[in-house]
Amino acid sequence: VITHDLARAGFKRTRRGCYVRLEGERIDVIWCQKHSTKPTCCINLGVHYSFVPKVGSTEFPVADHIEQTECELKMRLTDAPEKKDQWWPLDENSVQAIGALIVSKVSRIFQQYSLQGELGNIKVDDFASEVPELLKPMTRVRAVLLLARVYDHKDQDTLMIDLARFGLKIAGAAVGPKVAFNEMLKRR
Repeated sequence: VITHDLARAGFKRTRRGCYVRLEGERIDVIWCQKHSTKPTCCINLGVHYSFVPKVGSTEFPVADHIEQTECELKMRLTDAPEKKDQWWPLDENSVQAIGALIVSKVSRIFQQYSLQGELGNIKVDDFASEVPELLKPMTRVRAVLLLARVYDHKDQDTLMIDLARFGLKIAGAAVGPKVAFNEMLKRR
């Protein structure tokens, strides 16, 4: 049932328990992770962009060859917004509940991260005290870096420069992000 619903929504199975969908430059990932010691599973969601290197790498994703752990945004599918984590027993009731959640919530969750949607309206001032709600799955530095890369990709230089400069101020000991911020600023 779940596989059929995912296929109808445009997802392609890339390996056991992992499904990927390309929506323009956005890459959506659903991964059913089995618990290592208990008869339960969780549903991991990942969002990435084709123009952003995979997390922990300088490689860019090629088509659907990305895993949820390599995505910029990582979260868990839950049955209530206040929950950040949920493990389901491996039984028929859980399969039905997960299937219903995938049909009702997943497309809406991924759509939030469309480059033309809410993501593209976040500015440096939105990071004044904390990470904006949409980017809560990320650290502040990673969220600023992602947005700087989005604005760089969209050739919105002023917004990218503001974010890159701000990112350098808050990066602390984060060497990788500092290098990325400096590279963006050098190109402009």
